[in-house]
Amino acid sequence: MGFDAECIKEKGLVELLSVEDAISIRKTVANGFVEEQGHGALFWWEHFNRDRPDFLAISANEPLDLIREALPSDEILWLISEGGFRGSVFEGTASDVIHAVDQCYLNEYYIVPHSLNWLMAECHEAFAYAIGETAVQRLQEIADKGWPT
Repeated sequence: MGFDAECIKEKGLVELLSVEDAISIRKTVANGFVEEQGHGALFWWEHFNRDRPDFLAISANEPLDLIREALPSDEILWLISEGGFRGSVFEGTASDVIHAVDQCYLNEYYIVPHSLNWLMAECHEAFAYAIGETAVQRLQEIADKGWPT
């Protein structure tokens, strides 16, 4: 289980960013969405601020399906492997990011737009997470439609 960044690198499904860019992006994303004590943690989702009014966690058999339906199709996104500052950061369209997650059996990942105004994530405990008003609204709309969970 976990994020198979090597699979993504081998298949070239999304662009692998430089180590310098990845470090910068990870720090920026952690500062925006992760409580300070969790910045270096492997599982950022354990350190999300769950008291935020724009936070949502949904238990689902297939969290990726919820996220796939909720992602905006017209944005370039970052795909971040696991938490902390040690993994890779990739970039691609929403469809390419979802294809990479699907093809490489990823279940510990974070998806963030360049605007940094929302985050979606999946964890190995079968939860889909959304932070930010746009992401929460989109994920909640999909869940409210009776999406299988």
